[in-house]
Amino acid sequence: MIQHNDIGGVYTALTTPFDNQLYIDKQAWYRLLDHQAEGGVDGVIINGTTGESPTISEDEFEFLITSAREHFGRSTQIWAGSGGNVTEASVAKSKKAAELGADGLLLVTPYYNKPTQEGLKHHFLTIAESTDLPVMLYNIPGRTGTLIATETLDELAGHPKVAATKEATGDMGQILEIIHRTGNRCAVLSGDDAITLPLVLSGGSGVVSVIANLVPGLMKSLVDEAQSGNVEKAQEIHRKLWPLMKASFYQSNPIPIKEALAMTGIMQPYLRPPLVRLEESYRASLKTILSDLNLIS
Repeated sequence: MIQHNDIGGVYTALTTPFDNQLYIDKQAWYRLLDHQAEGGVDGVIINGTTGESPTISEDEFEFLITSAREHFGRSTQIWAGSGGNVTEASVAKSKKAAELGADGLLLVTPYYNKPTQEGLKHHFLTIAESTDLPVMLYNIPGRTGTLIATETLDELAGHPKVAATKEATGDMGQILEIIHRTGNRCAVLSGDDAITLPLVLSGGSGVVSVIANLVPGLMKSLVDEAQSGNVEKAQEIHRKLWPLMKASFYQSNPIPIKEALAMTGIMQPYLRPPLVRLEESYRASLKTILSDLNLIS
């Protein structure tokens, strides 16, 4: 089983390509997987919120994981988004992910129903104990309405299957406290591309990246240089990517990154409702950023 010290580097939160009928575009999916392999990422997250998980059917979930496993072999870790706001359903999806060959589980904080900290612990530990896979917690209160408190993370990090946490709280102070408390027991990954550099330089393990869908090699280089102590080089890459990091939040993720991927020809820009394409007013700016990165002419 993957341990916390096996987790580090760049994990791409994969988008799910759709065609104009909103079916999975399999050719685009394989192009995206090839792009990740060429970029040398350490792992991918399938069926996370960047992959529009609320809209993915059971059959599609099975296809995405199985096809990625076959495509990558064992060269790239595959983490399956199997969390939700119903514990029983999350257990069932986690067991299915294990059967399909996933290496680990990404468990988002239950959304809308706002469980207590005791409820969170029960939820996460019930799922963790349902399979042999390691789990990565996903702390994103801006989307779920509930924060996994530092004390709760500290306690959960003592469980042998809680191998990592993806921190997207926007609170660098809290993230530093989590690294301080749990860093030798639990990998701490940035859930926000923009704070990857300071997090890694502060002892974090890497990033679950949105923009790595588009620039996997550059994100991998940023993290590698930071982890190697080549701070000036890491800063140079960070500055180069900063406009794209900001643009990825022009509107709700994954709207901007899908538009960018469409502009570069990797996939079409379609999203399943209620998400819609990036507003026209943002597209010219996004094209300029991609041109500056030499991703389009």
